[in-house]
Amino acid sequence: MNMHRKVMINVCRLRGTGVQLNQSKCLHSSCCKNLILERNIHWHVSSSVNVNFLDLNSLNKNPSNMLFGKIVSSIPSVMLYSTVINPIQLCWNCNDSVNSNSIFCDSCGVLQPVNRSADYFQIIGVDRSYRTDNTSLRQKYRSLQTLLHPDKFSSKPKKEQELSEEFSSVVNKAYSTLTDPLERGLYLLGLHHVSIEEGTTDVDKTFLMEIMERNEEIENETDPQKLKNFYANNKDQLDDLISKVAEAFDSNNIEAAKKLLTKMKYYHSIETKIKEIKQKLNIPD
Repeated sequence: MNMHRKVMINVCRLRGTGVQLNQSKCLHSSCCKNLILERNIHWHVSSSVNVNFLDLNSLNKNPSNMLFGKIVSSIPSVMLYSTVINPIQLCWNCNDSVNSNSIFCDSCGVLQPVNRSADYFQIIGVDRSYRTDNTSLRQKYRSLQTLLHPDKFSSKPKKEQELSEEFSSVVNKAYSTLTDPLERGLYLLGLHHVSIEEGTTDVDKTFLMEIMERNEEIENETDPQKLKNFYANNKDQLDDLISKVAEAFDSNNIEAAKKLLTKMKYYHSIETKIKEIKQKLNIPD
């Protein structure tokens, strides 16, 4: 039985039959429960079995029939087939096939349009998680901007210049969103098709009264030390909520994350107000 690594759209490479895709989940009528993701191939297993990942991860090049047989022999009485997870598109310059997640065309080297179906985590190249490694995030962002900054395309054709500006803008937006705990949480909610409407009062009345009282205290305060104390206390509240939001997303409790992020918005508003008052009074941080 021969298996090809060549990417094709919606085709079972072992069976040669059509396969419907829904993001990373295959809807083929014969596809069963377990999924192993290995580079550009989805391996679907029809029953619960143990798989030798060392063999699967050794597929750096087109696997030979001997290697493929070795893999199949390690998964008795199951059915394997592969599907595409990264759809291809045509390069706008040379019309050669380009992976939709590629930044440059492998054939002619020109910059490609940003993949609008990719989320901010995919664009930056980090795991989709509320918990972020800011050092890694910053490094990946800087690497992308080194490649995409419009100044590097000043002598390129107008099309590439426009693509560079668009791509760089999207990367900037992705980075600013993912580095801000509140914006990152709201964005993750959006990926789960959940949003927090402006002016929402989906919090208990006691909490709302506390927020109103704190706002009144801050508005009438001019003492630098007291404003600094307000800011420090508010930051502690935000840090505690950030930790709880992370736990909620870790457990996939989207409703809990939404309620916590709603509270975060109130504390974020207080933080902004304190900064504005300190700036108006020329109070240093």
